[in-house]
Amino acid sequence: MAVASASSLVLDYVRALVWPVLVAAILAYFLGRYRDNVGGLIDRINSLKGPLGTAVGFDPAQPQQQLDASAAETLIDEQEELIESVRHEYEERLAEEQVQQAELTSYLLNELAAKELQVDFERIYRVIYGTQVAALRALRAAPAGLPRAAVEAPLEQAKQSSIELLRPRVTFADWFGFLERNDLATAGDDGLYRITPKGVGFLTYIEGLGYPPRFL
Repeated sequence: MAVASASSLVLDYVRALVWPVLVAAILAYFLGRYRDNVGGLIDRINSLKGPLGTAVGFDPAQPQQQLDASAAETLIDEQEELIESVRHEYEERLAEEQVQQAELTSYLLNELAAKELQVDFERIYRVIYGTQVAALRALRAAPAGLPRAAVEAPLEQAKQSSIELLRPRVTFADWFGFLERNDLATAGDDGLYRITPKGVGFLTYIEGLGYPPRFL
């Protein structure tokens, strides 16, 4: 009985080993005989199973067309990501440039306006009368406005102290008209006279620079 059991056990081992050996032999035969076509054969083989459950499996290879399509799809995705990244960076830089351009434009416009106003103030100072400057200062001290008599007072005082030749040449209409034409002061419908923001700026400008009083 012991001999029979041993023989049966050996037979079972032999049966277990026969299928892998046989598969190996078959593969060696096909590899030698069909070497050129083995790539195509392997593409068709998923697995080989023996009668005892022993199996030899193969990973199905992807056709070259599928590999090319997959690679192309990956390349397209990478290109789209790159394009999106470049577009995002461009938009950020464009926004920064626009902000800087707007700030520069605002700065230049302010500088231009300041220079133009400075030139205008210098022109006005060269031809304005001292009595008109005095009237502007009186109007600045009374934001609510002054009647004509209070505004004309410096002119009347100058006429009283000036030589007789100058008195008829200066009228209140011309004298105050200069202030109106240069937007330094205005006459309201209520009969009151008021200084303008430009008039306040003009006084601040000449006082800040310490300009001496004008004649008349």
